[in-house]
Amino acid sequence: MIQDWNSVEKMDDLFADAGLPNDQHQYMIAYSTFPTGAIILGGAGTAMTENVDQGYGGYWVSVHTDHIDLFPLAKLNRQNSIMSPGRMALSTSDPYTLTRDEIKSIKIHAANGISMFSKTITINLNNGRKYVWLVNNNEKSLPFHQNGVEAFKAFAKTI
Repeated sequence: MIQDWNSVEKMDDLFADAGLPNDQHQYMIAYSTFPTGAIILGGAGTAMTENVDQGYGGYWVSVHTDHIDLFPLAKLNRQNSIMSPGRMALSTSDPYTLTRDEIKSIKIHAANGISMFSKTITINLNNGRKYVWLVNNNEKSLPFHQNGVEAFKAFAKTI
């Protein structure tokens, strides 16, 4: 499980085996979630989540200077709402790339508007699709995560 992906070398191998570049060595884990406003509004917030990607529990994210690579993760237990690397597994879906040209905007805010420990990241694509992620500032079991978060913030500033 998570011990299979707890080092930069293992992440390099994962992305290389999928045919994706792994030269930057900047990785992080992102958990899929709904926009906070939609949660507050309940059923009335359905329109806010219409184009939100919720097919996966999260993603391994590899950050590069001109794109990000996403490796889908599945939640091991759909009933459990706790999000942690140990509760995720690689999905059977292929990884894919989001280029700078495909991304309309990236917004990064404190999770729930106040959290000092995690961020909500919203990625809007030019085709109308949207990714809404919860990203912890630190993941104890993933020593590379914090560097990946910082690299993602730098990438987001260039959009």
